Amino acid sequence: MDKARVFIHLYKVNASEGTNRTLESLINVIDQDDLEDRIRGVGAAEVRLDHIDKKKADGNRLWFLDFTRIRDTHGPGKTSRVKPVEDIPMEEDEFFGEEAAALYLPDRRYLLVQYNHFGVRPQAMQTYLSNYLDNEVNIYTFNIVLDPTAENTFRRQTLIKKFEIGVDLTKLTAANRRAGNTLREMADAAAHMDGARMKIQVSVGMDRQGRLAGGVKHVIESFMRNNDAVLTAIVTGRETPTSDIEVVDLVEQKLVHADLITPTDGRRLAQVDRYRTLMRAYTKWKPRIEG
Repeated sequence: MDKARVFIHLYKVNASEGTNRTLESLINVIDQDDLEDRIRGVGAAEVRLDHIDKKKADGNRLWFLDFTRIRDTHGPGKTSRVKPVEDIPMEEDEFFGEEAAALYLPDRRYLLVQYNHFGVRPQAMQTYLSNYLDNEVNIYTFNIVLDPTAENTFRRQTLIKKFEIGVDLTKLTAANRRAGNTLREMADAAAHMDGARMKIQVSVGMDRQGRLAGGVKHVIESFMRNNDAVLTAIVTGRETPTSDIEVVDLVEQKLVHADLITPTDGRRLAQVDRYRTLMRAYTKWKPRIEG
């Protein structure tokens, strides 16, 4: 059986002002709930944190999490190269489940996430956790971590000459649109025109001495924050008026670990293998996380 390629991304977890409890505290609450009581609606889907496994390594707490998206409508069948598609026998109370694992480091507030195009994405995890307790205000944000070179370049850029952001409007969530900055307002307007793609480019044109007004980096970072709808995000700027112009790609230069996993006989990626992949990514990124 061919191996599946799995990608791991790294996020920094932040809690907004006014949040009642830490993410660590919330996960402990979820851990006490029965499986059926952990289901929450996220958009049109139901999401559940199925598994919480708390471990330690080198004095660091490592909390392995496994999320499931419950698909309770139609689903796939089984087939072969010589047979038509057939039903997969299921009981009335059984559904398809699409999994995605994560590794949370409560002492450092970093989250490593298995990217899963069809399962629970980071933004869905963020929404699930933020909305889990309906009698409390808890707002968590996952900020994507760039590779060191890109992060340092973007951090040094004080004079932004141009930025370009491309958006898949079909993936822009209601939460993205409610966030209230100008980029999201433009994206929302385009989505209401039944558009599927949008590209925004803002620059100072041919003015060699020009720069975009202060606050532009905050606008870009706000729009980028855990937004699966962003297809491209390229920033051009310089550190000082006399330094060289540098270009940063905030999508292509994010920190990524790739690995291969052999699927089970049932074509799933076993939890133990996905956890091992997260652990390998953590080991590779440990100097960055602890730096």
